[in-house]
Amino acid sequence: MNTPVTIITTGRVTADLELKTSQNGRNTKFVQFSLAVNKGYGENNRPNYYKCLLFGEAVSYTHLTL
Repeated sequence: MNTPVTIITTGRVTADLELKTSQNGRNTKFVQFSLAVNKGYGENNRPNYYKCLLFGEAVSYTHLTL
């Protein structure tokens, strides 16, 4: 079963956020984006990319934090 996980991290959003509305009959607003987070130091520094999904009340805070 897929269980939602809460993660707090610092990174760079890889593209402009786009607000979308689901087509499931509930018209739920959501935002999908990728977050690049550096891992390692010096020559070993490379980004890890995380796919993120915000929906519900969290969407209304994206303009304040991102």
